[in-house]
Amino acid sequence: EQRERSGKFHFYEGNIWNTKPTAEWTIEQAYNYITLDMGAMQNTLWLRGLPSTKERNDYKATHLAYCTFSGTFSKRKNDCLIEHSGLMCLDFDHLGDRLQEAKRLLIGDKVLNVVLLFRSPSGDGLKAIAPINLKLGSHEKWYCAFSAYLNDKYNLIADPACKDVSRACFLPHDSDCFININKINTEIICPF
Repeated sequence: EQRERSGKFHFYEGNIWNTKPTAEWTIEQAYNYITLDMGAMQNTLWLRGLPSTKERNDYKATHLAYCTFSGTFSKRKNDCLIEHSGLMCLDFDHLGDRLQEAKRLLIGDKVLNVVLLFRSPSGDGLKAIAPINLKLGSHEKWYCAFSAYLNDKYNLIADPACKDVSRACFLPHDSDCFININKINTEIICPF
């Protein structure tokens, strides 16, 4: 059974094959890392300069730290969930010239209530972290509802892999990262 949100999730250093958490974090700690960490900045600049998608994906997997925004885990696997954070990460890839518009729409949306929003490591997408209420539905049900809602309202397609509770989210540098921690504890509007 999934418990009420804690707001805490795991941070992992190293690479994607490191499935043991390094630390328990809050949204504020993720924001500080994304906006201030020099290693994240260097890795993001290097990654964005690589010529091919394969090289960028390989570099991301071997050099970028990541979070499991949806919870804490004994090991990064769905069946190793310790406690759900009450947060969901939605990933929007390949936005191109829609990126700034999508950012504005996601930040302003009253159903999604984004608490953290940043550019993806590639620079061509967005990662949106939003609160969910597990008393109203499972993680997967919230993903499906948010996904359908955002597709219908804004024609934004969320990566279907985000329905996985243990989904890893790579952390790039983004000095223009958006944060609104006050939304973590606000009334959540149910989209289903």
